[in-house]
Amino acid sequence: MLCRDGAERTQPRVAGRALQYLAVHRAGWRDPGQAPQAGAHLGGETDLDGGDGSSLRVYDTEIGPMGGLACGENTNTLARFTLLAQGELVHTASYISLPVAPKDYDMAEAIKLRSMSHSFEGKVFTVTATSTVSDEIITAMEEIRPDARDMLERKSSAYSGIIGPDGREVVPGLIDDEGIVYAEIDLGKCIQPKQMHDITGHYNRFDIFDLRVNQVPQAAVNLKTGPAPAPDLSAVPMPDDSEES
Repeated sequence: MLCRDGAERTQPRVAGRALQYLAVHRAGWRDPGQAPQAGAHLGGETDLDGGDGSSLRVYDTEIGPMGGLACGENTNTLARFTLLAQGELVHTASYISLPVAPKDYDMAEAIKLRSMSHSFEGKVFTVTATSTVSDEIITAMEEIRPDARDMLERKSSAYSGIIGPDGREVVPGLIDDEGIVYAEIDLGKCIQPKQMHDITGHYNRFDIFDLRVNQVPQAAVNLKTGPAPAPDLSAVPMPDDSEES
């Protein structure tokens, strides 16, 4: 299954409560004629930026309750809480590689930190998949931007990995290199941490906080059709012939 940022996720193999899942660290934009996107937002699969919240929900899967966000959406605290409050146990986070970020910004570390934060706060597993920038992509971009190699060869621009409910990596992840991260996850490991600290349960103050989420599908335009209403001729009296003369 391809994420819209070019990363790929595959179907898991289920073995009792031990579930094998993998994050694929893949080079995106393989078609030189396809322009790379500058960023991913909640405006397609999960519509919060310029769309709606109709798909901001948790889905029942073979693995268990699964939700997902794309790119910087994973920094949206209310969006993440909305998924956790619906019983999310496996979170999927997809990103694009961003080698053109500010020089003092460690993109790979930032992606990893977001994943660790969500897992630790929600006591869930987070499967992170980020596209990579291959030499093939750089060569194609050099036809448009001669300085593309200097821009796109920057290191620590992409991270893919699997984070456990304790906020730590289940297995070592991948940084920049294209490959596959394999791990076994046991959803039973989400229980004990929640008994200690459940931000959607006993560690919340529902008497103080009230989060409301609009999941009604929204349209870009609402068109009204039908016959024009008949004019109300009684509203303004028509002048008679004598008045006109």
